[in-house]
Amino acid sequence: ETEQNKTKQNKTKLPIMGNSMPKDGTAQGVAKVRHYESLFPSERQLYHDPYAYAMFPGSIAQQWMGTNTIDTLYRWMGMAGFSEMISIRTRWLDDQILEAVGVAQQNQNNNELGSSRKERAKQLIILGAGYDTRGFRLDLWKENNNNDDDNFVVLEVDQPDVQNKKLAKLQWLIQKDDKNGPSIANRIDSKKVQFVPVNFNTDDLQEKLQSTMEKGGFRPNQCSVITLEGVTQYIPKESTADTLKKLKGTIERGSTLLVTYVDRKLFAEEEEDAVSS
Repeated sequence: ETEQNKTKQNKTKLPIMGNSMPKDGTAQGVAKVRHYESLFPSERQLYHDPYAYAMFPGSIAQQWMGTNTIDTLYRWMGMAGFSEMISIRTRWLDDQILEAVGVAQQNQNNNELGSSRKERAKQLIILGAGYDTRGFRLDLWKENNNNDDDNFVVLEVDQPDVQNKKLAKLQWLIQKDDKNGPSIANRIDSKKVQFVPVNFNTDDLQEKLQSTMEKGGFRPNQCSVITLEGVTQYIPKESTADTLKKLKGTIERGSTLLVTYVDRKLFAEEEEDAVSS
């Protein structure tokens, strides 16, 4: 029994949103990890997020501590492996998005995978966007600069409270960050990145997406790449099922859907630990 308790104590816990956590708490946590990854030397980074520092409080302290101290702190907090998981997940999704859009194949002559793709995605839909900055840090328009596909659009979908906080942070970057602010302003002003407020538990996703069509937003007849990252564990499974069902009836055939999820066994173990304690 003692050894069993020790095993439970040594397990890495996945942070689960509680009632006391702010609505953007998990979004801040992911932004913190992405900022941490961006502190490594460029040759060691899985990706670089120059906007993450503005998405959570304490980024100056994190930068001051450095990667070694942060790693030690995460392990002391029982989160060993958590930051690595987030960073690997981020990089994998980045690669899949760029592949779907076609950017990844641009510099690969006659790439077998690229040549087999029937149609490139013309829009990125980020469900539960939180403080995701892919619409700004990924060069999704690289291969569209010299042709008619310059109308590629990114649609960020999230609950209104979190989205308003993010817009305020982006506005701060526009005003205070001379290096990165202008590119953010350009993508928002040109409507290359648009924001769609949605309550996943009550709103009709299909209707919300279609409401952006007049502003050059969602195009139902164009292939999409859709991400549902770090969301499903925080909403009822019925809401997840309804979201996926609505997507199936909304997006063009041949689109790419990227979903992350947490194994239900983890929740069962968390509940078991809570009861036994």
